[in-house]
Amino acid sequence: MAGAGQIRSMAELSVRTKAIVMLGTLLGLFTAAMDQTIVATSLPRIVADLGGIGLFPWVFTAFMVSFTVTVPIAGKLTDIYGRKPFYMGGIVILLLGSALAGSAQSMEMMIAFRAVQGLGAGLILSIAFAIIGDIFPPAERGKWNGLFSGVFATASVAGPLIGGYLTDNIDWRWVFYVNLPLGGIAITTLLVGMPSLRPARHKAKLDYRGAALLISSVMPLLLALSWAGSRFDWMSYQVIGLLVAAGTMCAAFIWSQRRAEEPLMPPQLFQNPIFTVSIAVVFLSGLVMFGAIAFVPLFVQAVAGTSATDSGLITMPMMIAVAVSSAIAGQIISRLGRYRLLGIAGLSVMALGTYLFSQMDAGTSRLMVTRNMVIFGLGLGTSLPLFLLVVQNAVSFSFLGVATSSVQFFRSMGGTMGVAIMGSLVNAGLATKFMEQIPVHVRQRVPEETLHAVNDVQVLLNYQAMEEARRAFLELRDGQQLFDQAVEGLRSALAVSIADAFLLAMFVVIGALIVASSIQEIPLRRRHFDVEASEPSRD
Repeated sequence: MAGAGQIRSMAELSVRTKAIVMLGTLLGLFTAAMDQTIVATSLPRIVADLGGIGLFPWVFTAFMVSFTVTVPIAGKLTDIYGRKPFYMGGIVILLLGSALAGSAQSMEMMIAFRAVQGLGAGLILSIAFAIIGDIFPPAERGKWNGLFSGVFATASVAGPLIGGYLTDNIDWRWVFYVNLPLGGIAITTLLVGMPSLRPARHKAKLDYRGAALLISSVMPLLLALSWAGSRFDWMSYQVIGLLVAAGTMCAAFIWSQRRAEEPLMPPQLFQNPIFTVSIAVVFLSGLVMFGAIAFVPLFVQAVAGTSATDSGLITMPMMIAVAVSSAIAGQIISRLGRYRLLGIAGLSVMALGTYLFSQMDAGTSRLMVTRNMVIFGLGLGTSLPLFLLVVQNAVSFSFLGVATSSVQFFRSMGGTMGVAIMGSLVNAGLATKFMEQIPVHVRQRVPEETLHAVNDVQVLLNYQAMEEARRAFLELRDGQQLFDQAVEGLRSALAVSIADAFLLAMFVVIGALIVASSIQEIPLRRRHFDVEASEPSRD
């Protein structure tokens, strides 16, 4: 083993040092992943304290936008300057944003500080899986990618649970402060145990024009997808204007990448068929994954009528299945060195789970929903780490960071688009199917404006909203009975609308399956990287 001063890459570290680096990286990943979801269950209390109910969607949007635009830029930066400074910097920025968000005195401050958190999380999540690639060759990465994906899924479950507990028993501000000790341990571990290595690409520099154009294309696209169907109509001038701006900037970005000396997203990556196929699969599966995470809890709470004091418990079976199957799939890939059939199998199971979601109705029990979540989670967990490994195995080590971050970027973009499209389908379906699902005599006896007040998902989720709607019905003869029938019609309409959205999602997964079946299978490399091509230097 090379001594400390002779180490050319983290692949040459001792087993003990590798373990320390992986521990610090895992702690950082867990902190960032938990931060994405921990605010969900505490947001009502935050809004109650800070006011600004009309601004609350920006708490999520600000985080998502800054996170997404950071990911591809961070990947390129680490390929040029090394992983350690940016990974540790990401943790520091995340902790700074957490401390500031915990002390926020207004919703405007909260939104700004959530954007800071998103910047830190983007750095962490784009680099964590690249660090695995620095330490282990492709043939050994499968089990670690699976472990990291499992940790990510576990953190996604733990976030709402911890957030709900802290909000109910201590104070919502501790939802943000809880990150500080975890992040502090991660920083200390990496500071002591992770060497500072920088690739020997002395003339390489960041493509500033490409970065500016990428941000200018991604931000309006994410805003359009976040607002369409909720804040603005899809055909509104606001949404269309943002989409046109995004398309224009995207075309300019592609043009710039073909002419840049050091492009942010090297065009030669997209000339690699394995990379292109994998990115397409990741984008399509991300579209469905985030849709399931968003709308299965809505089905359980609003349709099945389950009263969950902690909404994080609802998706726990799915996330446990993701964590378990990710770990198992990683072990299988590392042992067999083959990935094509396993990827097809994972997407097939995911398609089955999506089909089962599309068959749910108002009579579906919580047990059946749990079964469907587990099946979907098993398929998702099998494919989640796999295509990242495929991409890393198919590209040169010098492109490891940008290739890894590209997977995260396109998954995030697919997820954003999936939630927007499925949300629009659910809202449109609810508007048209409500009148079809309630009995004729209810439509005849209840005034239209009273029925319109019931046609709102909040009636099923919020006790105060339900009581306000009930009072309007009690002014009618047999008002309670009419109200109960109207609410059942609302549940049925919502169930049908969600099922229709998942039916579309099933065809998206089938499309991903067809694309994945064309992927070329090449042996997982046993060597870490070509030393002559990309020998790193020590800072």
